[in-house]
Amino acid sequence: MTRNLLLCSLFVFPKKRRCCLLFTSLFGFLFGLYVSSVRPVFREGNSFRMMPTEFPSTKNTLRHTDLYRNGNGHEPAVTKRVGVKKKRQSGRIMSNNTKVLRGIVNRLVYPNTANRQIRRSLLNHLENCFRNSTVKFNATQLAISELTRLRITEYLTQRGYRQRLPDVINIGVKKSGTTLLSWFMAHHPGIAHAQDVETHFFDRYFQLGLQYYKSRMTFASDDQLSFEKTPRYFVNPETPRLMRELLPRHVRFIINVRDPIERAISDFGHISEVNLCNGGKINASLTKNRTSITEGLRFTSEVISPLNGSVFKNHTVIDTSIYAKHMERWLQYFPLAKFHFVDHAQLRINPSSEMNKIERFLNLTTFYNPEMFNGTAKNIMSCTKGHCMAHTRFYVIPKAKPDERTISKLKLFFEPHNQYFSTLIGREFSWS
Repeated sequence: MTRNLLLCSLFVFPKKRRCCLLFTSLFGFLFGLYVSSVRPVFREGNSFRMMPTEFPSTKNTLRHTDLYRNGNGHEPAVTKRVGVKKKRQSGRIMSNNTKVLRGIVNRLVYPNTANRQIRRSLLNHLENCFRNSTVKFNATQLAISELTRLRITEYLTQRGYRQRLPDVINIGVKKSGTTLLSWFMAHHPGIAHAQDVETHFFDRYFQLGLQYYKSRMTFASDDQLSFEKTPRYFVNPETPRLMRELLPRHVRFIINVRDPIERAISDFGHISEVNLCNGGKINASLTKNRTSITEGLRFTSEVISPLNGSVFKNHTVIDTSIYAKHMERWLQYFPLAKFHFVDHAQLRINPSSEMNKIERFLNLTTFYNPEMFNGTAKNIMSCTKGHCMAHTRFYVIPKAKPDERTISKLKLFFEPHNQYFSTLIGREFSWS
């Protein structure tokens, strides 16, 4: 009809009217083309039917010709691009939600080889539960959602996985390779590592209750050992008593030990960086003029009295290195057979051998072998095959290098403590 009006306007109407109608008809013609492209019109017998603009889709495609069939079974010869923006938005929401759900699964079921199948199964289950959700998940809100917790707990409990109090705890000592050890432990299929790198229940969050502590563990099967690591437990006065009262009788402990002087220097550097840290970052200008020598002088001034040259035994870096003092307290509540001691130097040089000793202590199947480790004592990164562990320090402050006089005083101070510690545990170390 638009075409007929356009032709008539050219030959029938006067010039001015013809010009005006020409533009009007041209506009109507273009508008008709636009409408036809958006809402195609199909002839059915002697009537017209408008094509719907939205329709349900069951295919992951943007173009459809198979969803429009008239009553006679004829398929219109037209292909329409539909729902692009809506489908893209839905896809982005589902992609985000899958990432959030995967993060929750990785926290609750530790991602080692033994848990691969149950993690994949749980993720599929959660995706099906939330598949029709049109809300973009917030990781924090979803993690504490009661409905989410109940779904996960019910699903894993039915399959023999449950959260329980730890069977093994790495209680210290700080700056003696505890993070490295927990990294290695987490790869063992018989270990279910806690959700947090350090749980700090008995020294910080005890008021939250035992149920909270249990909730920080990952789900473990009956043939796995639940494991957590918090180095401050070793020096906390109340921790041994609280553990004796609340934890199961079969709980066992791993203690990392290191040359007390080296540990104190490392701890001093760590504390210095923490004091400079603001929001997870360190202002580089504050460390610009610091060197190993200046840090060594700072270390000496903090641990050695300038008046009589005695060692400040109550300074935190010194007190933590007096292993015998803290070990005596632990032996008042637990027998020595409950403890296994890891030599920091051997863990860095020969990790496979040290991890095999832990396997025998915990009655785990042999998993570690020398080929799994490609880290050396000179590497600042510690790796198992295919995976690397990040630093626990920023390493923006040079390591302190105290003078020989300070080192000699510290050796004389620690010598009787080291010997007593060796007597307590019945084991010698290179520094004892």
